[in-house]
Amino acid sequence: MKFQENSELLQSNAFIDSSGTGSNSGIRKTCSKTVILGVAESDAHVVANKLIEARLEASGYEVVNLGACTPLSEFGQAYENHPESVAILIGTLNGHALQDLSDLLWMKQKFAVNCPVIVGGKLGLSPGKAQRVGQTLLNRGVDALINDIEDVLSYIQQGQYGLAKTG
Repeated sequence: MKFQENSELLQSNAFIDSSGTGSNSGIRKTCSKTVILGVAESDAHVVANKLIEARLEASGYEVVNLGACTPLSEFGQAYENHPESVAILIGTLNGHALQDLSDLLWMKQKFAVNCPVIVGGKLGLSPGKAQRVGQTLLNRGVDALINDIEDVLSYIQQGQYGLAKTG
């Protein structure tokens, strides 16, 4: 399951992209960990969102799925309601991530977000633009750009983000 068809490696906080498609075992494991999932504010794409939700749940995560067209303030409110969250995943496929996530640092500060914010999707129409947009997003508070759900799971499970984990 990929957020996006391909991307270039960024010199940044974290960028992971693999060609693996992963598997969905369909076995729900007991876990008290929560992931907040949603699609950026100007983006109505939901198919990948639902597939990612199913994969996270199959891996034992409780998913707070905010759906499509989600403003940053709703991600912050969801975190405030679920401070045990181990990650906030934001999908974007329409190329408007810079605009949609321009207030990310504000949101993280206002809601005292203490888990990684991971963005996956199509950041630009060309690989060069995607790389520039990705680097800008990392500078604006995105903790990782990851385009494969299996890599998201690995990142979360291994605590590669270096933030205090709760729960």
